Amino acid sequence: MIVGFRFNYDRPDGECHRANGAGAAGCCNYDMREDGKIQFRVVTRNGATGPKVHESGWTPWLAIG
Repeated sequence: MIVGFRFNYDRPDGECHRANGAGAAGCCNYDMREDGKIQFRVVTRNGATGPKVHESGWTPWLAIG
């Protein structure tokens, strides 16, 4: 599973991948502006960079700080 994220300020979109494979716990740590907002979506792929199997819609904008 992959979690995509995007910001409402000048920063590129990103993704958080579960590096240890399916079923493993994972954590991503990013530095973000506390006055910004973020959106998330869930993407399933056949492998970390393979074709998308499913992609959810974006969440509403959420305050970071």
